[in-house]
Amino acid sequence: MFFLQVLVHDNQIQPLYQLENPILLTPGFGTRVAIRLNKFAKKTESIGRCVSFRYLYLQPAATVYFREACYLQCITEQIIRTCSCFPPYAPSGSALVRTQLLNGSMHLCWEIDDVMCQLAQERRFLETGVGVLCDDQCDPPCDEIKYSSHSSSAQFPPAHLGEVFARSYGFASVESFRRNYLMVEFYVESLLMPTIEEVQDMEIGDLISSLGGIVGFYLGMHTEQIIDCLAYMIDFFLQACPL
Repeated sequence: MFFLQVLVHDNQIQPLYQLENPILLTPGFGTRVAIRLNKFAKKTESIGRCVSFRYLYLQPAATVYFREACYLQCITEQIIRTCSCFPPYAPSGSALVRTQLLNGSMHLCWEIDDVMCQLAQERRFLETGVGVLCDDQCDPPCDEIKYSSHSSSAQFPPAHLGEVFARSYGFASVESFRRNYLMVEFYVESLLMPTIEEVQDMEIGDLISSLGGIVGFYLGMHTEQIIDCLAYMIDFFLQACPL
């Protein structure tokens, strides 16, 4: 019995599988996966809350900045510093990394001690929080597309087609076919991509205008109260000291 784990991600980055929720595919079932894209746009790069692009030496060919890719580089650097080996799942697009692997100055984490060290560092990141350890070097992107998915599964092949599939692929029984085959379909849920945009709530000119209006209203109210007080005092003296 085997199963497959599938991650939906942008094709320009390698996913950080430790933080993702994979879709499980098992033999004997057909699965339909609906993919939804959501775009998030921030407009605050000028005050340092996001970055448009950041070069990552482990993925030098990337033309778009993804925070997950930065997290992956952060975790990889920690494993290299602590374990003195390169995790097999990490991208090796950097010429420097490839050179170190080829000349023997760096090796993959294949030995049991290396694997245990790698797992310990990954567990530390997950328990402490990747954001806590890597947010100082991994700012959020100003424009980001996030992928979400949901799936549904049913027995494959259906009962009325089981014999047909088994004979077509050379299996003696439907049960043996189901132990060795699965079916998966991916489709985009909607061709419309929702965009959630962060905009500046108030420009500096609007702020000054609002402050001016409030101050003017405040002074206007006080001027009216002063006139009322003078009128009251005049009326009081006229009643207290009649001519």
